[in-house]
Amino acid sequence: DLWGKPGVAISGSRRAGPRGLAFARAAGRAVAEAGEVVVCGLAAGVDREALEGALEAGGRVLGVSPEGLLHSRWLRRREIDAGRLTLVSEFAPDDRWTAGRAMGRNRTIAGFSAALVIADCVASGGTTDQLEVHRGLGLPVYVRRGPGEGALVDELCRRPGVTAWS
Repeated sequence: DLWGKPGVAISGSRRAGPRGLAFARAAGRAVAEAGEVVVCGLAAGVDREALEGALEAGGRVLGVSPEGLLHSRWLRRREIDAGRLTLVSEFAPDDRWTAGRAMGRNRTIAGFSAALVIADCVASGGTTDQLEVHRGLGLPVYVRRGPGEGALVDELCRRPGVTAWS
């Protein structure tokens, strides 16, 4: 049933601030408690917090790997055997992480999601690219606003198709 309908992507900076990370974990938990699948890119920071929040709530996560699955550190997680964490990759099993592959997986994350929630954005890169991929597909994008937000949040919230979430 994981493939039955798109999930909710949660994204943000690897070096997000404490409030962005806390929001990511709470968002992952809330999505899971609503019975939806969390989709994430398996990166440090916001992605990891969203994943952990969803799993703590007993939810399901679809992790889109930026490398071949034989190089994924996530393969040892017990939630895989329990059917709550599914890993996918568009790359050959032996492919190693590259910046190009990390950016390339943003299309796959969008393909598995119905909306994007950005918990924090401190610099341009993967998060801003993910926002543009979702916008380009006409999918809704929500960006957290509030104390402790990253340097680019204000600019992202001014883009067409983006809703600020306070």
